[in-house]
Amino acid sequence: MLLGFLILVSSAFGADIIVKNASTLEGDFDLSITPYISDEISVRISSGIVEKHRILIGFKVKVNDSLSTSLNLFLQNQRKHDWQLDYGPFVRADIIF
Repeated sequence: MLLGFLILVSSAFGADIIVKNASTLEGDFDLSITPYISDEISVRISSGIVEKHRILIGFKVKVNDSLSTSLNLFLQNQRKHDWQLDYGPFVRADIIF
């Protein structure tokens, strides 16, 4: 249902919508540091073409109940760069309200 709505909106307004789907596997060790691996795929709705594929390997650091940060390395390839492999560090902060 949601996919049909997104296709309708993208064709009616000429919008180009990209949907991201991520799967994450986290360790549960009752520590403030949690290792994880994540796989993310971005798909363009109008054509059904995969735009980006990213794999993240790293760990999350829980600061308190509302704030955590993650440090990781990523491997990705993108269609706009002719699927050339790219890699590097990545830092993210998550704020929970």
